[in-house]
Amino acid sequence: METEWISNTENCNKHKCPKYTGSTALGGEQLVALRNHSKIDYVVGSLHHVKGIPIDFSVELYKQAIEAHDNDINKLFDAYYDEQYQMLVTVKPEIIGHFDLIRIFSHCIDDDTSENGVNSGVSYTLGSQTMQRIVRNIKYGIEIGALFEINSRAYKKGHEFAYPHPDILKIILDNGGKVTISDDSHSPSEIGLFYSKLFQYLKDMNISQIHYLDRDESTGVVKTLICDNILDESLWHHFHS
Repeated sequence: METEWISNTENCNKHKCPKYTGSTALGGEQLVALRNHSKIDYVVGSLHHVKGIPIDFSVELYKQAIEAHDNDINKLFDAYYDEQYQMLVTVKPEIIGHFDLIRIFSHCIDDDTSENGVNSGVSYTLGSQTMQRIVRNIKYGIEIGALFEINSRAYKKGHEFAYPHPDILKIILDNGGKVTISDDSHSPSEIGLFYSKLFQYLKDMNISQIHYLDRDESTGVVKTLICDNILDESLWHHFHS
C-alpha cells in the first residue's frame, strides 16, 4: 500500500484536486490505525501534499503550494522534507517512494518564485538547509531498514532523471542505502514505463544491485531479498526498441 500522508487534512479539502473529489483526506493518525488493523504486506511511504496542498497534480496547484510558503520554492522544499520525515518516523515504511517528488513541476516555474533567485528548473540547485533535511531523512530511512525507490515516472513529467535525481541518489548510495526500482504505473498500459531510460540511469549511476520485497509462503513474513545483477536480467529486453 502506498501512503497518502496529509498533515493538514482541512487544507487538503480546501485545495481538493479532481482526483480526490468525493474523498476524505487521510491524516497521519488514520494511516497508522489502518496499518495496525489491516493485513498489509508492506507500505510505500510517499508524499503527494505539502500543508495539505497537492503538489503532483498540476502546475497550478504546485504554484499554490509555493504561494503558501511565502512564494519561496526553497521553503516549499524544506516543508516537504520536514513532512516526509514526520511520515517516516510515524509510519516507518518498508519502501520510501519517489524521494524527491517535490521536484515534479519545479522545471515549469519561473525563477522569480524563489527569494534567493536560484534556478528552479530541472537543474534546480538544492539549498543548504534543504540538503540537511535530505541527509537527515536518508539516514533515518537507512536506520529503519527502508528501501529507496528509484522511480521512472519522473521521465513522464519531462525530467532528465528518475526520482531521486543523481544528487540525492548519490547520498543514498554513499551512506549504504538499499534501492529498489518501480515504474509507478497507474494502469496496466504503463507497466515498465520508461524502463529503457531507467536501465541507462542505473548504468550511469553504477547500480547493479537492487533489493525487493517478497512474502515467504511458509511463514507469511515479508522479507527483503537481493538481486545482485539487475542490469543482466532479461526483463530489460522487453523495454528496448
